[in-house]
Amino acid sequence: PLRQTLKAQIIVTNERQWPAQVMFRPLNPHPEMSAMMLVEPQSLIVRKGHPEAVTLDLHLYMPDKDVVSLVACEVTGGATTYVAALAHSEPGVFGVPLSEVEWVEDDGLHVPAVLPTLGRFLYEHGGLESAGIFRIQPDADEMKKIKRELGRGTFKECRDINCVAHLIKVWYRELATPILSTIPTELMMSVTDEASAVRVARMLKDREAHLLKWVVRLLVKVAQNEDKNKMNVKNCAIVVGPNLFNVHEKANPME
Repeated sequence: PLRQTLKAQIIVTNERQWPAQVMFRPLNPHPEMSAMMLVEPQSLIVRKGHPEAVTLDLHLYMPDKDVVSLVACEVTGGATTYVAALAHSEPGVFGVPLSEVEWVEDDGLHVPAVLPTLGRFLYEHGGLESAGIFRIQPDADEMKKIKRELGRGTFKECRDINCVAHLIKVWYRELATPILSTIPTELMMSVTDEASAVRVARMLKDREAHLLKWVVRLLVKVAQNEDKNKMNVKNCAIVVGPNLFNVHEKANPME
């Protein structure tokens, strides 16, 4: 995935009787700045019988790239060896800055193209009537496959409709800045009725407001089919709401 840290470790051992100093130097001449390797620590003393761990952080910045990143391991007064990290970056639409995704018009709202794609599939394949929609955990392998296909623009079918609903929640959850994070916590907690909810929602900027309206419209349609899907307004709020703000900042996320 782009802009997410890929981590690996090197375990360094010393077979000699005396301590050895080892320095680690990432070689980052990647064309077009497609990747960046960071090493921590950059230097350490390794004693016999005391293995040391070195962490490699690889950041991928461009989609659909094969990356080979080298780290030079230099022993003071000794040999230099190289460690290669191999990775392939997939195009993606999850966790990507909103400024870098494709936006489209959907029923009067300006939203990233992935949302109408998922929403239409949900409507057309009985998702609104599916029992426990947005609540039931999907098949993990199927969800990964669909996520890759959405990034590549090849998504056409799905065996588990719960994957589609879950990926809508995942898309909102993986935003770098959750859409409701600009609203102070105390104001969020003060919402007790429809009027106060509307008043707080009007504090959002246009982009975040459109994203909120899109998911609310979808959940209204879900709740209208409560007799079939068993998902009333409260159930929808419980399973989707925490994906719209950073729950780690809340003393009690369920509130």
